[in-house]
Amino acid sequence: MRLGDDSEAIDSFNRALEINPDYADADYNTAACYALQGEVELALDNLQQAIEVNSKYKDYAETDLDVEEISADEGFQELIESYCSRKTLPRLRG
Repeated sequence: MRLGDDSEAIDSFNRALEINPDYADADYNTAACYALQGEVELALDNLQQAIEVNSKYKDYAETDLDVEEISADEGFQELIESYCSRKTLPRLRG
């Protein structure tokens, strides 16, 4: 994600999610863009969506340099811990 315009990338990922709301790659990459922008809540919302669709994104988030920007945030830690203990998260998207 560090290659270009995060805002433009977010717009593209959101268009992809309009077509396929369960496109976890788009949610995860949107989370990474928001993390790089310091938009913690938006990053966490998108990260949660990605993890709900595919649990591999929990593991990615724990090591991804882009998401590292928010890894010290309490909300990030709670999200990861919550997923580890419950194995499922409540679905936010309708």
